[in-house]
Amino acid sequence: MTLSRSLTRVVVGEHHCRVLVEVPDLDPGAWRRLTADPTLSWRRIGAPRAGAAPDAPSGAPVERRAGTAVGPRAGAPVPLRRRRGKVEAPVRRDRPAGRDPSAPVPALLEVTGSATGVATVAQRRLAVRALSRLRAAGLTGEVVGTGPADAPACAPPSVRVWPAGRRATLWAPAEQDELDRRFALLAAAWPGLSGRSPRVGAPDEARVRARVDGAAALCLLPLLLMVVPTAGPWWDSRRWVLVLTAATVCVGLPLLVVHHLAERRRFFGSVRRRILVAAPALLLMLLLTRVLVAVPVPPLVVAAAAGLALAVATPVALRTVPALGTEPGARLAVLAVPAMLVLAAVPVGELLVENYLAPLGLRPADVTLTVAQRWLSGALFGLCALAAAVVAVATWGWAHRSDGSERLRRPPPAPVLAVLGVVLVAGLFAACAAVAGNRAAPDRGGLPGSWIGVTPTWVCWSVPGGPAGAPFVGRALPPAGQATVWLGGASGRQTLWSPESGGVTIADPVRLLLRDGPGPCP
Repeated sequence: MTLSRSLTRVVVGEHHCRVLVEVPDLDPGAWRRLTADPTLSWRRIGAPRAGAAPDAPSGAPVERRAGTAVGPRAGAPVPLRRRRGKVEAPVRRDRPAGRDPSAPVPALLEVTGSATGVATVAQRRLAVRALSRLRAAGLTGEVVGTGPADAPACAPPSVRVWPAGRRATLWAPAEQDELDRRFALLAAAWPGLSGRSPRVGAPDEARVRARVDGAAALCLLPLLLMVVPTAGPWWDSRRWVLVLTAATVCVGLPLLVVHHLAERRRFFGSVRRRILVAAPALLLMLLLTRVLVAVPVPPLVVAAAAGLALAVATPVALRTVPALGTEPGARLAVLAVPAMLVLAAVPVGELLVENYLAPLGLRPADVTLTVAQRWLSGALFGLCALAAAVVAVATWGWAHRSDGSERLRRPPPAPVLAVLGVVLVAGLFAACAAVAGNRAAPDRGGLPGSWIGVTPTWVCWSVPGGPAGAPFVGRALPPAGQATVWLGGASGRQTLWSPESGGVTIADPVRLLLRDGPGPCP
């Protein structure tokens, strides 16, 4: 498989579909040419019209797989005839007595295969491939219908997957004798296999995994909560290092207890492995996040990156939703999450504007912003949160399709998902607040960066009667002889900022004269 095709399957996705095709006649030679393509599975269903006898007894299907026709009774293989070194289909005996052997016998074929795209597009692509294969085999046919087909099962319905030692799984039915027999076969074939035969009465693997994940998440909670102050602009580096050290100590103490108990119970050994793998990864993520947050990134770049991730991961995530259909509230969450983000955009936008104005010594009430501007400010967070949720669902869907042992086919338990979801949302809000706070930093010319609805501008200001008697709110009036940054107005006040005096609001009337840059006023 080429790299481009592999990327297409990951991004666009893959569906297992089936197509029903009606052909006017099907002879053994055409059937042999038709089934030469290993990517498609052909099955003869029977005569599509009354009066035409089926190709198999009682209208049962016949399927061609790797040189063998699967018969209608318990899947018994029927050997194909060999003539002059070639494999031929069995001679048809479906013609009624007295019928002309050369008369066409209609056939109804079911084609099963995989195609990329959303469900309807994948079905159409498979239908086109089936018709092309028919033409290549010298046949004509018409598509009767298309539909989804079940993906090839990784194990028969009566077979379950059991943990057998480290990184090994045992496929066996829920019968203790058969479990012991197959485990003995594994142990004999693989001498390095450690562990013991699984017990039928033991707790289900999914429940054990949920308990292990929950215990590990509880021990790692201090480091998980560190995501919020790490991505946020509220703590300086010195205080952040002290809190990170305290969080690491709070994780290390439960780890020592779990390590002591791991020698007695296998459950704590699994918890210890989870902690030892996740804790260094979390520490590295926190350090990288701290470095990245310090870099001033324009909101447009953040929105573009989130939109790109959303466009790439959405097709994969939408195909994962049917796999989550058995989970309670899965489909409801698909509709509820975007709706909640849209409704929460206005209050979140108010908070982001506050984080932008706080380094300048101002408040959101000091500037006038429309509801649309506040919503656009919060839409940055909504877009990032939606992109993160879609990427998470798409990643789980990729693991769901690629994992053959079914260990990753179930989502994490609900409490772990709730904790991770809250931490992720809080961390994304903190990151957006850091982006807003970094925008307030003055550039080389001394002008702060703009935010949605707030565009700093150089002005010269003056008031009738002189600046000495002008009522203001702030530390001090900005110098009247030098250009000052104007940020807007609200409720009869003008908002000014200068590096010397910080943010200040001056009551009207204030005369403003636009300038191109800093310098003395005329």
